[in-house]
Amino acid sequence: MPSTSLRQFLDDLNAGGDPRSVTYRLDLFRALEGTERAQAIALLVRGGQAKDRRAVETLGQGGAIEALDDLRTLSQEDGDLGTVAARAVASLVASAGEGAQDDTAV
Repeated sequence: MPSTSLRQFLDDLNAGGDPRSVTYRLDLFRALEGTERAQAIALLVRGGQAKDRRAVETLGQGGAIEALDDLRTLSQEDGDLGTVAARAVASLVASAGEGAQDDTAV
């Protein structure tokens, strides 16, 4: 049975999020662990692939280092999605302490 955090996060995701926020509910996303976190990340990556910038912002601001390769791929997209994904990659790399000497990380 899914946790309350996962159920509420999925509700927010399915509702399209709060229009006043650039992310889905970070408090709920950050509360997820293990398979529930992996499930949420997979859904957000799928959203990013479908051009959902809010999903990409959530991955970056939510610290989803597990999605780094997917975000790097999305950062190659033209327009706003690529820009948002590149920013998410930079944020994740900086928070992980990677890439300090590696200009190709983004």
